[in-house]
Amino acid sequence: MLNVIRMEIYRMFHSVSFYTTILLCAAMAGVLLLSQSNSINKYYDGASSQETAGMTVKDKVYVAGNDDEAGIAAGDAVNIASPGNVCDSYITSAHLFEGIFMALFVGSFYAGGYCKNVLGKVRRKGYFQAARLACVTIYAAMILAFTTVVTVALAALLIHAFTFANMGEFALFLLGEYLLLVACGTMFCFFTDLFRSKIPSLVYAVLLGTTLVLLIETVINNTAEKLLHKEFFIQHYLPSLYASDYRYGSLLGGGVEDVSKMLIHAAVLSICALVVYNGLGALALTKKDV
Repeated sequence: MLNVIRMEIYRMFHSVSFYTTILLCAAMAGVLLLSQSNSINKYYDGASSQETAGMTVKDKVYVAGNDDEAGIAAGDAVNIASPGNVCDSYITSAHLFEGIFMALFVGSFYAGGYCKNVLGKVRRKGYFQAARLACVTIYAAMILAFTTVVTVALAALLIHAFTFANMGEFALFLLGEYLLLVACGTMFCFFTDLFRSKIPSLVYAVLLGTTLVLLIETVINNTAEKLLHKEFFIQHYLPSLYASDYRYGSLLGGGVEDVSKMLIHAAVLSICALVVYNGLGALALTKKDV
């Protein structure tokens, strides 16, 4: 099994798409931050002016990138240009490029007869699922780390009021983001193995950030609420959908306690997803003819 894992990791590091997707992810996050830096600066400059003018706790402010109102004072500890408040929405673009890479990487396994030559020399085909998981954990760590460093560095340069505050909360947020990336990456690998094609994973990765998925979520949630007679959110039960709602900005006023709760939610979803997708992935590799 270790030889299979080493072989797949070697193949991953020698694929052009590995470096291309990581660079594109960081570049896209940087370009988006650069294009929105003026509006972010105006927001924080305005918040600072309101605080100086004696803004009360009852006054409400808005956080860039967050659609919800935050009923907190401008002087509150979370209402500052910290890495979490500024960078969270840009970092989550990693899910798109992870889906693209995993679809290309696993899809290339079935191209040109490579899998037929390799699988016949391996005692158990399920070893390749362990190799998939190893590749996902490494790729998720690298794309998240590189995108975060680039985004935070640009924020420090471009945002006037930027400060390295609430770093403990930001670290917990990144841990949950990493767990979701691993879970989603495993899902993309499974879809590619299941269909023996990269197309389904590519399509799903692109659609995840569109209004079409939000519309489908709304329909499912409304239908479930009518049947169950209580609130229901499908995105709270699927890691790929929860990743779109996983935002540091949604925790305004909550502090470390709410960040920890969100991390626990992400961890539970990710663990369950890893068990399901790895189990099904190993079964698909073992039972289906190549």
